[in-house]
Amino acid sequence: MLSPIAIANIIACCFGILASFLGNKYIVFKSISSSFSLQFFHFFILYCFVAMLHGAFIYFWADFRGYNYRVGFLIATGLQVLITYNYNKIIIFKK
Repeated sequence: MLSPIAIANIIACCFGILASFLGNKYIVFKSISSSFSLQFFHFFILYCFVAMLHGAFIYFWADFRGYNYRVGFLIATGLQVLITYNYNKIIIFKK
């Protein structure tokens, strides 16, 4: 069974993804043309994939190779920003 902290983190993550989607859709890319539900589905799948990629990178960097966690976190976060921005721009919101 999940702890209350894990449940709170899952709920916070869902609200964070929703807030990020709305901000990207209406503020960053000003996309009003495509289906809301289809865009949200693609956005959610992308963010789940990127979260797993981020975790795998940190595992490989810090746990497997023994490098500094903070440096790996900065690199992984930079890659995450590049991947999500470009994928959102080109594929999801088509700007």
